[in-house]
Amino acid sequence: MRWLKRLEQDGALVEASWFGTSLVDRDRFRRFRHSLPELANDTKRLDGSLKLASDCAVPAENHREMLSFYREQLEHMFPEQYVMFDPIGDAHLHVNILAKTADSERAAALLIDLAREAVARGGTVSTERGLGWLGSSGARMETASCESNSI
Repeated sequence: MRWLKRLEQDGALVEASWFGTSLVDRDRFRRFRHSLPELANDTKRLDGSLKLASDCAVPAENHREMLSFYREQLEHMFPEQYVMFDPIGDAHLHVNILAKTADSERAAALLIDLAREAVARGGTVSTERGLGWLGSSGARMETASCESNSI
């Protein structure tokens, strides 16, 4: 298995990872991948919390550092109140913060900081879902980054 050797050479957590090689596996991955955000949505509905979500991505070579940055910030500001996942291991991190209404401004500010960090690491604030609640401020972050990188 060539891919297994490559994963081990790249330092992947092989024993803690889940791999599939068939259509049945692909369907299990799809169901699992969709269950996490659905669980976050159900939790939000049941306890009345707000869900604020990000949809940022960075180049693969910056993924581990970005993941560490996300974890550090989220654990500091919203311990046990967030879900973070990378659906296909493509450095495309999703973060869902399940915040109480009183914490919504703080959660939004953190997601903006995470988006700025993604852009600073050569990434984007919007992948598959569009800019959403970031709106024009997200577009300005990326535009400013592109302009400063072209100087």
